[in-house]
Amino acid sequence: MSKSNVKGMFSMLICVYGEDGYRVSQKVTQLRASFKEKFGDVNLSLFDAKAHAGEMISAIRSGGLLSPKRMVVIGGLVENVKAGEIKTWETALCETDTDSIVVLGETLSAKEFEKTPLGKALKKAKDRHDYVFEKLSPHDLER
Repeated sequence: MSKSNVKGMFSMLICVYGEDGYRVSQKVTQLRASFKEKFGDVNLSLFDAKAHAGEMISAIRSGGLLSPKRMVVIGGLVENVKAGEIKTWETALCETDTDSIVVLGETLSAKEFEKTPLGKALKKAKDRHDYVFEKLSPHDLER
């Protein structure tokens, strides 16, 4: 039995989204760099939404090699997932019992993100963390 099953842990899901694509990209880069510093880059997988779903899900479900953690970064998944794949992705992202850290990078507004079928399904994730980067107003830029 794996360590995560004993503890009853699930994959950590980090959703980084918002209309400010630059800050979304910077946060995803910072998360990747922090992971690489702590665990190395052997267990770091990068995908965009056009990659084969089976390959991405396999990366999420597999444990770390020579490390206790694995990070899987997927760009544009919430916006581009097909309707017939929602349940598959919900299971992969919300119910997988590995020590994987899954980072979803999206350039959707918070409202758009939460309205997508997958965005709604991801509300069930047990260990979900959100970083939202909406466009800065002119007033915010002056600060």
